[in-house]
Amino acid sequence: MREPAAYLALFLWLALPVLGNLTPPLFVIGLLLRRDAALPFLPSFKIFALVCAIYVAYIGIRAITAGPLQTAVEPTGDAFSLLLTVAIAMWSIRETRPLDMQILFKAMVILLILVFALLFCEKQLLGNARPSLLLGNTFNLMPLLLIPAMLCTFGQFAPSSFWARLGLLSFILTVVSIGGFGATRGILLVLFVLTVVRVAFILASAAVLGEKAKQSAYLILAFSLGMAASALDKDALHRYLTIAKLPEAETSMAIPSRPEAASGQVEDYSMSLRLLMLRTGWQAFTEKPVFGHGPQFRFDAAAAYFPADVSERFSHLHNDFLTHAVAGGLPAVVLLCVILAIPILAALGRGKNAALRLQIGFMFSLAFSGTALVNNVLFVDISAFSLGLSFIAAILILEDLKQKSEVNPAP
Repeated sequence: MREPAAYLALFLWLALPVLGNLTPPLFVIGLLLRRDAALPFLPSFKIFALVCAIYVAYIGIRAITAGPLQTAVEPTGDAFSLLLTVAIAMWSIRETRPLDMQILFKAMVILLILVFALLFCEKQLLGNARPSLLLGNTFNLMPLLLIPAMLCTFGQFAPSSFWARLGLLSFILTVVSIGGFGATRGILLVLFVLTVVRVAFILASAAVLGEKAKQSAYLILAFSLGMAASALDKDALHRYLTIAKLPEAETSMAIPSRPEAASGQVEDYSMSLRLLMLRTGWQAFTEKPVFGHGPQFRFDAAAAYFPADVSERFSHLHNDFLTHAVAGGLPAVVLLCVILAIPILAALGRGKNAALRLQIGFMFSLAFSGTALVNNVLFVDISAFSLGLSFIAAILILEDLKQKSEVNPAP
């Protein structure tokens, strides 16, 4: 059995979509109370903690030098939540014993089915058009489902063919959760890309051609069924159709006001606003590309180019690479990219399950890099925490696979 602190971290990672904002205090208190014996630190945790410390130090210093001291507290605090999460994990979780991937597989399947059921009940019983459970924002929930959904397509982790099929069912339900209930277009696109990459990995594997074709067909069929079920929701379908119906005016710097959007003159106000933020964010970055405008001015620097009748204000530009470029320039973007690459770095190295480790590490990094492209993974405390906890789970899984004998072929 794995040491208690590592089990707790993995449990909280899986429970985060359901526990929501209750998870961070449970993580801090629980891991400190269940800290493992004083064994050597895991190398991957040490690297992750070092990168996060450099990132937080840069964000803090840049915020202090960019403006009044009191304005530097908010962005530094949000960044620090990532470092605190990783530091507690590094201190609490030391050299680990074997992890039962079959139990983890079952837990992921049950989680995804439970989340689907809860979202369905929240929408039907409470009337929430886009249910988000306890995380308060639909987008904060949806990225957390990406990796469990993809890991449930790894049949070699399933204890039997029954659980392998149930894993595919949970994948279908997750597509519906993201595409139908959440209707988060960006995250659904990320899930599509992950599915394509997963199929590519299957086809590139050393398995028999017939087996590779069967696994690929199952995965493509599962995604297609999930999309078809998502399209049954009229509100969700409307959000996707509006992508192709943006008026020509939205390709300019102008953006229609919210009353015009509500009256039907504009198909989707949020799409218009996101396009505007991308354009003005790039303009703000080109003004100060080296060190940026300061983390506390990451949105205001871009909003300075907004039309006078647009009063929307957010904590980020709905693209974390661009947000970091405006906030801290090229060094901030580089540090963000290194953080997102941590699962890949943790997967590298010769030894057991090298190909499988690389696939899982790559998909972890790809999932959250895709999230960063369409919204944010940092500069919001709950997002920074969920990113840190997800990467901790990735490191634990990858470290376990380095010690494990070759896993069984898919049932």
